[in-house]
Amino acid sequence: MPNRDAFWTTQLKYKYSEDSTFRHLIDWAWDDFDKSYISDDSIELVATALCWILTSTNRELRDCSTKALVNLLENRIPVLIRIIDKFDAVDDPYVWERVLAVALGCVLRTKDHHELGAVAEIVYTKVFDTENVYPHILLRDYAREIIEYVSHLGLITEKIELSKTKPPYKSEWPDDIPTKDELKSLYYQKDYWDLWGSVMGAVTSLGTP
Repeated sequence: MPNRDAFWTTQLKYKYSEDSTFRHLIDWAWDDFDKSYISDDSIELVATALCWILTSTNRELRDCSTKALVNLLENRIPVLIRIIDKFDAVDDPYVWERVLAVALGCVLRTKDHHELGAVAEIVYTKVFDTENVYPHILLRDYAREIIEYVSHLGLITEKIELSKTKPPYKSEWPDDIPTKDELKSLYYQKDYWDLWGSVMGAVTSLGTP
């Protein structure tokens, strides 16, 4: 992830405030014009690109990409399921959290209710049907709300144990959290200054805090 962020995430920072390809893609997905003639495979490619934009530390860019994804996928629930399956192993909490936020938005907005049992099932399998539920409060809440809403609609399958979706989740606190000095020795250098500054504090062009 640090290597990817060094060449990808840092380049995204101002892309929504510029006349960029990234902004055009987000605006296209967010627009309400008819996209029904576009194939599921093409919609999946656009959604995949938008999901990678979710790595950005720019909150506006992440939020706009999230809303664009909901608009793009709310009537393409089978594509949404493919996106969830594609990104469940991603090593970036920004991305996995927002993919589930998108899934919740789609579940609440779609008229294709007959597809929602499959969404609840894949979310349950990826998030809750495990010994250690992913230790991320927003991610777990989005996943729980998806399943509760689908349960409210009476579309839950027998594969889902609702008790597993409710806290406490008994996640283990990580025992290998690096110290600030350890992080500094690895990432307080030119290639990572933008990321270091966004997390740890401002860095000047000379690398001096």
